[in-house]
Amino acid sequence: MYDGPSLPPGVIGPIRSAADLATQHSDVYPTAQADIEFSFPVVSSQEEELRMVFDFQPRSMQMLTTIQSKFGFDPPPIASVPNMATPEVKLLMFALPHHQERVRPAIGSSNSICYDVDCCTRTMHGFACPVVGSTWWLVEHLHHPISFNAP
Repeated sequence: MYDGPSLPPGVIGPIRSAADLATQHSDVYPTAQADIEFSFPVVSSQEEELRMVFDFQPRSMQMLTTIQSKFGFDPPPIASVPNMATPEVKLLMFALPHHQERVRPAIGSSNSICYDVDCCTRTMHGFACPVVGSTWWLVEHLHHPISFNAP
């Protein structure tokens, strides 16, 4: 469990186990209808700021089963079905370290990162840690000039 200094806002604190976290979010999955947007709100000769929004359009397997029983095998999108609320439990996905540094809270999506050692897993790029949030909002600072030489 995490026993370090106080955690910044948007970071998940200690949990009982990684299995509990995975079980809590196991019903929600991303879809092929994911929406990706980007903008360059700050542009200067020294630096650009790139904002990216990944809306994974998550669905609930339990809700899908309910809709299929009402509409047949090929159900309409959940958002177009009357009296069907969006899932209360948010999407759980892993983020690599360079995503963890850039992800920000978004409206309707906390983007909470679990830094608990039991939750993260080692990868070639560092520790991938779970992020709870259906919409990732990332900010990237691009420095000019771009060089293809290694530092």
